[in-house]
Amino acid sequence: MKKFIFGILGIVVLLIGFLIFKNGNDYYQNRYTGEIAYAKVPNKIPVKEKAKDSKNKVVEGIYTYKYNFRFVTKNGKVINMEHYLSGEDVKPLTPGSIIKAEVGKQLIVKGPNEVNKSDVPKNIVDKLN
Repeated sequence: MKKFIFGILGIVVLLIGFLIFKNGNDYYQNRYTGEIAYAKVPNKIPVKEKAKDSKNKVVEGIYTYKYNFRFVTKNGKVINMEHYLSGEDVKPLTPGSIIKAEVGKQLIVKGPNEVNKSDVPKNIVDKLN
């Protein structure tokens, strides 16, 4: 009887471990892995605002620009994403320029960085305009 109880307990522990691993892996994949995408910076510079923390309190000395980007991936998929460009001496992105970023399902993983139009695949440039 003890062997049976320990066997069931072992199976339950393995099942719980698997579920924890799966949820953690899904979270990581959705948040921190992405694909290269390009977007055109809006022609209008957003308002420079004082940055706020997660409790909506102003963070002294930190400013932010809120952008809404329409990214296009190499395979033509369109991803709309909000991004806050923040820092002590933050400068807005150049209006009308093209940016490159690694875009995940929930956030921009790396970037955005301004690139030359000649560095962007032609099929993507056509979709950015």
